Amino acid sequence: MKSIYEKIAANHSVSPEEVEREILFAITQARKNPSPTAKAFWERIDEDADIEDIIRQIVARIALVV
Repeated sequence: MKSIYEKIAANHSVSPEEVEREILFAITQARKNPSPTAKAFWERIDEDADIEDIIRQIVARIALVV
């Protein structure tokens, strides 16, 4: 994930740490969505995993519906 954060950061003139913070913020906000579809999505994500694994799970779940 570090190299991905570095690439995103370089493309947007920010630090990799800021990219990670923004991703974590987006996840936190998305988890607050009260819609049944969103709740069903988040129920399939293992909250006890480390953040990199959680992000991988999110990307994998999104890829299934795109």
